[in-house]
Amino acid sequence: MLNPDRSLPFLDVAWSPRRMQEILNRDVMQRLRSGSDVTDVVIEDVAYWPGKRCVGLYTIRLSGAPDRRSRFVATFANNDKLARVALQGDLAVF
Repeated sequence: MLNPDRSLPFLDVAWSPRRMQEILNRDVMQRLRSGSDVTDVVIEDVAYWPGKRCVGLYTIRLSGAPDRRSRFVATFANNDKLARVALQGDLAVF
């Protein structure tokens, strides 16, 4: 478990597949692929620089393509939200 980082209050999301899935479905998929839901999240790698930033590489499964997995990179901001999400060629900036 990481110590709390006041500069980066979202860190628990970066390491939680369930919470990442919730945020993706709530905030991201409407912008990138409307009508698709994330049904599974696997953490591939997370890089964390204390007080500065956090970047995660994830593999997800979408409701419209259950046999195919997609990869995405998420950069987290310091306001408890995702800053950028790149999903196989699509980019959402928050």
